Amino acid sequence: MSDTKSIRLSQLVAFLKEQNGASVNDLASHLGVSHMTVRRDLSILETQGVVTLFHGSVIYNQSGP
Repeated sequence: MSDTKSIRLSQLVAFLKEQNGASVNDLASHLGVSHMTVRRDLSILETQGVVTLFHGSVIYNQSGP
């Protein structure tokens, strides 16, 4: 995984921890990336059990890894 992607994933998780959830639109705006980039990143995090996706929104799994 590239350094840029690792940093972005860390920023995404930090934002979700702080907000306890967000929409894909909010995350894309906050990170300054496309919606598709956010969706790909969230897919990785969901596979790891860090987040749960809900129709355009995501929540942080506090009991996750």
